Amino acid sequence: CMQEYIKQTKTGSRKYKSFVRADFLVEMTGRVCYHIDIIFKKEIVMIWKDKYRLGVAEIDKQHMELFRRVNDFVVTLRSKGSWQEKVDKVNDTLQFMQEYVVIHFKAEEAYQLKIGYTGYEHHKKLHDDMVAYVTEVAEEYEREGYKEELIQRFAGKLLAWLINHVVAEDLKIAQYTIHKEEQK
Repeated sequence: CMQEYIKQTKTGSRKYKSFVRADFLVEMTGRVCYHIDIIFKKEIVMIWKDKYRLGVAEIDKQHMELFRRVNDFVVTLRSKGSWQEKVDKVNDTLQFMQEYVVIHFKAEEAYQLKIGYTGYEHHKKLHDDMVAYVTEVAEEYEREGYKEELIQRFAGKLLAWLINHVVAEDLKIAQYTIHKEEQK
């Protein structure tokens, strides 16, 4: 992945004034490579990393989908064009988030109960709070007439929450599982 990207940049298809760090690249499914290009193109604002894996295929797949969808959402909001051109994507994302986070959180919570995760109650509260926030934003968005400012704030919070939640909270589940296995 890195070699292909470096070759692409050396051939002149893309010119950068700064170097590309290896942690700005990630290999997703197959041989598809993504890079963070926040400064130049703003094509990707968040990136899935293998170190975020919990080791539970269903949950990892859901996390990757959440990262992909939130990234696409934020990129759309930051793109050129009128607000009216972005409203369909905003509406799709709000609907997706209202449905998918509930599905994902239930799967994650079921896994926590299955393994006897001691941080379950705290983790569930974080999930419940996020579901309430997404619902609140969706309702306010409809009630207030599809305001861009509200969605910009929502996107920022969603982006930060997802990354911080996966890295700080969800990885505790993986650590708990590893610790539990070591004690057997």
